[in-house]
Amino acid sequence: MKGLYRYLSPFSPDQSGAVAVLYELGGIIVILDAGGCAGNICGFDEPRWGHKQSAVYSAGIRDLDAILGRDERTINKVGGAVEAVGNATFIALIGTPVPAVVGTDLKALARMCETKFGLPTLAIETYGMEYYDKGAETAYMTLLRALESGQLDASFEALGLHVPSKVAASRKAAMEALGDGALPDGNVGCVGVLGATPLDLLSLDGAARIREEVARYYSHQNVFAEAAENDRNVPKGFAFDLARQQSAPDVYVFGMDSGFGDLPHLFTVDRNIVISPAGLAPARHLAAQYGIPYDVEYPLHFSFTEKLHDRLGGGKRVLILHQQVAANTLRQNLRDHADALREMDLLMGTPEEQLPAPYEISVGSFFEMDEDLMEAGDAKFPGEDAFIAYVKDGNFDVILGDPMYRMALKWWDGTFLSLPQYSVSGEAHEALREEDLLK
Repeated sequence: MKGLYRYLSPFSPDQSGAVAVLYELGGIIVILDAGGCAGNICGFDEPRWGHKQSAVYSAGIRDLDAILGRDERTINKVGGAVEAVGNATFIALIGTPVPAVVGTDLKALARMCETKFGLPTLAIETYGMEYYDKGAETAYMTLLRALESGQLDASFEALGLHVPSKVAASRKAAMEALGDGALPDGNVGCVGVLGATPLDLLSLDGAARIREEVARYYSHQNVFAEAAENDRNVPKGFAFDLARQQSAPDVYVFGMDSGFGDLPHLFTVDRNIVISPAGLAPARHLAAQYGIPYDVEYPLHFSFTEKLHDRLGGGKRVLILHQQVAANTLRQNLRDHADALREMDLLMGTPEEQLPAPYEISVGSFFEMDEDLMEAGDAKFPGEDAFIAYVKDGNFDVILGDPMYRMALKWWDGTFLSLPQYSVSGEAHEALREEDLLK
């Protein structure tokens, strides 16, 4: 039965994804609930709550306040938060089932707050009925539109920062002047990462690891590009290491370890890396409007793929359960690694019939699955029963996913490898470091 979950615990909802995107931006985040949603977000869905401060408040809406539409009480509570914080850059009103059920006009409420307190106020129209990735996407797109429209300009001017709407207009004018919808290729000096929140990462140090991998990859590309442009050989040894350090791009992970002052770089990056489906909508918008190209990939160090391949042994029918982009990247990395080893064995004289069969890898998820990124056999599960039926029909040798999924697969006798996702099991199975995975 769709919607009936007998084995799996509830996944992180859309309001949690929205808060995750805005958490480090210095705003006042007001969750329009009676208290339970805010408690779940801060207690279960936000691992940064214990070590990174953020002004997250519950509106504490009472039954009669909601039923009678006493919005002035909510606004007064927001005013108390504004006074307590003192130096907020914006206000964000996060929707939950409470305002959804009574039909609260979040945009009107945001306008009232903006008028009364003089702070730009964002209405994040989440309803508590979708999963976290839709909420993260909604927060990204609401934030982008606010930056483009100039709604947040005063906050940047007050801090002496670049004004995003002017930066965006300048980038768009430069792109349109070229006439081909993209800026010229060249060295990559600035890279953005979209879709990175704790709810999507493979480990809690994921943002730092992604930043390292992106910087490493593009610093190498920049060295090679510069050598080709100047018609000279690539430097070797110490000279190469020095050139690589000098060519390393700035990397902004929008959603983690980046603050309010980094937001204008949404419009100045040379390329975006989309590491989860939540980042696809903003990446496509930035590509269409500002000519910023993007790649869809979860940057991982080679050693992780090597370790996973060693655990699998090759020639297996594998199911990867995670957010789609991370799962797709793991699949492609495994295939590439297996192909490279196969070519090496053939060169060494190993008969082809003695080599392991190629992997058969499928990707499945309860969360967003972009059709353009799906392969034949991939699946989005509308519910627990569909997930169980899919595994029964798939004849998988190995399943790679959050340990919580095993609760629904007690009858299955294959090999299960742990690949936690915070939006599925929270801190119950969290991996603090990438090195902790696959143990």
